[in-house]
Amino acid sequence: MVYRRDRESAHYQCTKEGGGVLIAINKKIKSKRIKVWESDCEDLWVSVDLPISSTFRRMVLCAVYLPPPVHRSSLDHYLDHCNAVFEQCTDSEVFIVGDFNLSNIDWSLAGKSVKPSLPNKSEIFIDFVMINRLNQLNSITNDSGRILDLVLSTHLLCSVTESINPISNVDKVHPPLDITVTLVKETSLPYNNSIKRPNFRTTNYAPVREFLKEMDWVKLFEGFKDVNEMLDVFYEKLDYVIDKFIPSRAPSKRKFPPWFNHKLIKMLNSKNNVRKRYHKYKNPMDLIELKLLSKRCESLATLFYNDYVMNIENKLKNNPKLFWTYVKNKRGGSSTYPISMTDGSSFTSDGTTICEMFATNFSSVYSHDQEPNDDYLQPLGNSSLCLTSPTISSETLLKKLKSLDVNKGAQIVYHQYLLWPVLQNW
Repeated sequence: MVYRRDRESAHYQCTKEGGGVLIAINKKIKSKRIKVWESDCEDLWVSVDLPISSTFRRMVLCAVYLPPPVHRSSLDHYLDHCNAVFEQCTDSEVFIVGDFNLSNIDWSLAGKSVKPSLPNKSEIFIDFVMINRLNQLNSITNDSGRILDLVLSTHLLCSVTESINPISNVDKVHPPLDITVTLVKETSLPYNNSIKRPNFRTTNYAPVREFLKEMDWVKLFEGFKDVNEMLDVFYEKLDYVIDKFIPSRAPSKRKFPPWFNHKLIKMLNSKNNVRKRYHKYKNPMDLIELKLLSKRCESLATLFYNDYVMNIENKLKNNPKLFWTYVKNKRGGSSTYPISMTDGSSFTSDGTTICEMFATNFSSVYSHDQEPNDDYLQPLGNSSLCLTSPTISSETLLKKLKSLDVNKGAQIVYHQYLLWPVLQNW
């Protein structure tokens, strides 16, 4: 399948007849030209669905030519259109290949280190590349030692080499390029949806408080000199309380996004029924009803989504974890670990080891305090108040526990939700 755009369709700097841009796709690969993304410059946009195992990976290809000398107005116009395209291609890989005729930019180290020159339009183009997280992958220079043909991509697994079997006569200013893209199927560790979770919202906390009040904590911690061992015992008791008093529930399987309410879901089901009825009987009245329901569903979905985002923004100050809840929902409700991971020196496909890799990596950015000298930890003689044996009253401890913000906890989530209602009524 050959897609082409002739130069006569461009309005910017179109002074010569003939020429244009072209993209050829194998007929076995599903592809589609997207004219609404094309600007008034010489650019051609094609969407391609590449098969990977049993799924497809969507890629967006753009072939572009900006004739010299590149005017600021034409460059701004093209980059504005590209920015609009990137806003709609958040889930797709984008490749922009073409002759930009911006020879004043030094793309050293294959785009990893960019050195702009003085012209303002070059700086604007570099800003565009950086903002959209593009990588300039072509490091092959022409006869003049410059790079005119750029390969911009959001996909890092891509290599650019000079073609050894060109399909046409070689232009010394534009050496032919071979671009190789490596696609890897994204897989995740299997997620066990059958594991039940504690349901703290429906818990009767009266027996929980009575059980904890009857606990002899002093006797429980006798014989322990290490506070970490005491903490482990404390968590063991809380786990026992959770298993005994807290009801459990299976995780719900959400079919719709969290901003869809019952009204919208009911309307979507009605629209689906009308659609099936129309395809079966071809009744014109069903078509009118289908269009009406489609507009209503689209309007309600937009309204509910905006309300959902506003609600998240208002609650972020008090509950920062809602940001990651929003990200997870935008990804379709999935946030499982990748099936394999490496830290550069070791490789693993075990979920527990992956978690330990994360913990080790992030803990390395913190400097550990040096061990204190034992000479400074000797008890003070004839003193009832000793820094090595602090005295903390139960009232002070209870006050501090009640002041904890459970929304900012990151480790023992179950224990936070258990202790909060218990402490508030203690």
